[in-house]
Amino acid sequence: RTRDLGLALTADGRIAVTDTLQVRGSSDVYAIGDMALCEPLADTDASAQNAQVAVQQADYAAYNVWASLGGKAEMPFRYTKLGEMLAYGTLDASVDAMGLLNIRGLPGATLRR
Repeated sequence: RTRDLGLALTADGRIAVTDTLQVRGSSDVYAIGDMALCEPLADTDASAQNAQVAVQQADYAAYNVWASLGGKAEMPFRYTKLGEMLAYGTLDASVDAMGLLNIRGLPGATLRR
């Protein structure tokens, strides 16, 4: 459980991280994924607990660890919503690609597979 880690937590029990994904109050600890909340982006899509956010956070966290070890400037996390896929059963789904393309029903289910 996150409360047992002794790290700064948000009101909902997630690990509180800065825009560079460092744990608040810890200059050498980073946290990403479902258990972390980037407080500066708390009211945006970047606070969603899903794989799309976590994968993007991983790239930033890896860079920021490298940057901190080399004395370089760290990059603040910026989330880019790429779209989503939702299944409503085996023959029905919705696929949204960056808000530019939305396919529903059987074609969406086929594309999702």
